[in-house]
Amino acid sequence: MTKPKKLIITRYVEGEFAFLSGLADPKFENYYVAYEKGTCSEELGFNYYSLSKSSEHNTILKNIISKLEYVLSKPGQLNIISFKIIFLKLFWQSSTVELHLVYNFMPLFLIKFISYFKKCEWVIHDQTLLTGHCITPVGCGRNIEGCGKCPDLLRTNKIKYDRTRRNLIKNKKFISEFKGKFIFTNKNFRDLFISQQKLLLNRTEIRRILVKESSNNSEVSKKSDLNIGVNVAGRFEKNDFLVAKVLKALGSESRITFNAFGGTPNGWINKKIQNLKMYGQLLPWDVERILSMSHYYLILSTDESLGLMFVEAINSNSIPILLEKSPIIKNYNLDSYLSMSGPNDLFDIVQKDSTEKRQEILLNYKRQVDLFYE
Repeated sequence: MTKPKKLIITRYVEGEFAFLSGLADPKFENYYVAYEKGTCSEELGFNYYSLSKSSEHNTILKNIISKLEYVLSKPGQLNIISFKIIFLKLFWQSSTVELHLVYNFMPLFLIKFISYFKKCEWVIHDQTLLTGHCITPVGCGRNIEGCGKCPDLLRTNKIKYDRTRRNLIKNKKFISEFKGKFIFTNKNFRDLFISQQKLLLNRTEIRRILVKESSNNSEVSKKSDLNIGVNVAGRFEKNDFLVAKVLKALGSESRITFNAFGGTPNGWINKKIQNLKMYGQLLPWDVERILSMSHYYLILSTDESLGLMFVEAINSNSIPILLEKSPIIKNYNLDSYLSMSGPNDLFDIVQKDSTEKRQEILLNYKRQVDLFYE
């Protein structure tokens, strides 16, 4: 019997989205569409199509759209490239459309249009619909108030002036008109949306998404054979304020090498830091490589509840270090974990570092994740 088709739409096929193949629903024949330029589907191992194939025309068009969205302060809402989706034969052949991280590259009226014609499920990965602009509010509280006075407009999805209040009004109108379901991975995150956006319970669903097991078989002990200190991996854009503090303190801590990847931060990098290695944006297998050669991975997001990189790190035998109030702790019901609030906590963990200790912590993490996905 032929399976119905599901079209999974996302922004990237890089970084934490090594998990894409883990989204596959066995009841469907799964296909993936990404906005950003991707690589060949054979390497990724699944049916994949890119909206922004590498070409001079596409690059020029994307730059024009980006500048217009910046000047008008409407990130993602002018992106005509995303309309290619509804002209795909595959779109009309699919019985279900599943959306991931689409807020800042698909106009809301396009998403609403899709929900009128297809069974549509939007998997909520961050709090953008609650903030009116910011993906990572870094615990500032503005994600709850929507105060429209954010001084930090040069982060992800740059805008010239703050439209938070107007965006929040439009978001609420969109939520009431969207015909699909909002998918969450835990009750706390869902309850936040219900309370802030008056979302009806019957329009939501809690679904756990399991990250695909890493193919890397390296052992923790092998990382210690080099005896060159401790490698710590981390992403800039998830909480660059805290990363800045860690990097500033690194100058006097020669034992730690910081493997940084992700978006480049704005201006505060100290070029004299000898033990800082910058890798930029990475594809899935490169992220796995960085994690595999790192003893620890700093998870610095204050609002990420899915914990996709949390599991990805564990699969790569890199031990996650969480913020003290990370939503991941509640999401995975962790009873034991490593946490930090600043550089001193990281240095304390390194001081106590040993192969035996590392193996013990990693085994405990794996036990807790296995319990979650039973």
